Amino acid sequence: MFKNTLITLLLTASLTAFSQEFSIDSGHTAVTSKVQRFGMVDVLGRFNDVTGIIIYDQSDITKLQATVTINTSSYSSNNIGGENAVKSQAFLDVNKFPEMTFTSKKVEEQSNQLFMTGDLNLH
Repeated sequence: MFKNTLITLLLTASLTAFSQEFSIDSGHTAVTSKVQRFGMVDVLGRFNDVTGIIIYDQSDITKLQATVTINTSSYSSNNIGGENAVKSQAFLDVNKFPEMTFTSKKVEEQSNQLFMTGDLNLH
């Protein structure tokens, strides 16, 4: 009985050694956005208050997982009028919906770059 328990514990420990969980450092992280305005000008913005978890599997990078929470009122674009418009009821409605979340679904490697797709939930 004890021998089987020890083997199970060793297997569990060796499997979890390949996956590591990291907290997103909100002080060094931002989510950026780029929206084309009137088909001519790119409007760049960023959400500065971002938290979440990343699970990294060193044995297979395509098993990378992320869960991210973004504070919608932390949007900044270097344009007060534009920021207020994005935060208003017409777009993000930050008073009613203070957060949006991203949950990864798939990671693919293409041309030495990783592309993560997932669900972005807002409103």
